[in-house]
Amino acid sequence: MKTLKTLPTLLLTLLFAALLAGCGGDNSASQSNQPTSGTSGGQANQPTTASSGSSGSNNPGAGSSGNSAFNPADLQIVTTASYTSPLGLYYYIGVVKNNGSATLKDIQPTLVDDSGNTIPQDKAPETDLTRVILPPGSSAGFNLQYDQLIGKPSYKFTAQVVNPGDTLQPAKISLVNDKLGAGNMPKSQKITGEIKNDSDKNAILWTVNVMGYDASGKLVEVTSGTSLQNAAAQGGFKAHGTLQFEANLGSGNPYGNKGATVAKYDLFASGFQNPLGQ
Repeated sequence: MKTLKTLPTLLLTLLFAALLAGCGGDNSASQSNQPTSGTSGGQANQPTTASSGSSGSNNPGAGSSGNSAFNPADLQIVTTASYTSPLGLYYYIGVVKNNGSATLKDIQPTLVDDSGNTIPQDKAPETDLTRVILPPGSSAGFNLQYDQLIGKPSYKFTAQVVNPGDTLQPAKISLVNDKLGAGNMPKSQKITGEIKNDSDKNAILWTVNVMGYDASGKLVEVTSGTSLQNAAAQGGFKAHGTLQFEANLGSGNPYGNKGATVAKYDLFASGFQNPLGQ
């Protein structure tokens, strides 16, 4: 469950990492990426945390017209859940929606226990929400991994606003096709599909965020698609080009939700334009 990404050189990797962190200006302009949806994700469950949220489809929206700061009230939880993987790891997952007027990037979820203590992650999350570029009205999933069970968790979020004039501009990534089928392992499932870069520049740091639901509409898994092509060898995600991806799901996947079957899902694709103009 890796995030789709590619950079031609280590130097570019360091440059873009610094840009994402806000060095020399933030990322992206008011142009928003196109969200993609799969076979309808079902109604989201109400959150059990202190944060409230509302369900809805991923609709694109315009970014902010001027520089602004992140307002935590704009990012609301739609639903949360947790599960144990076949490897015995504990996953805390959820879906957040951008109800503000500005496009967001570098969204960082933090888990808080019932005593109000922030719980650091034992390992990096399988799904990196920090790479999602989330326009107003859009939703994406997060996935936090721990080695121990955490009682009554709640969540806090930080993020950065994508302002006009930032060095990194959002690319337009759209869904061409997708389907859910059997995976390569027993009891596993797999989503395969194709995305397109509708921008006039190559795309970098792209991701396909996958939110999986069971037949009742309960969120059971959040992951990311993996590129089936060596985009680095192609010089990045080419302008107006396509890439194939897949995402492994289900109890047969070592990191999946054991005992769960994904019946519905939502997809959200985003990325940045290459600031070097390639």
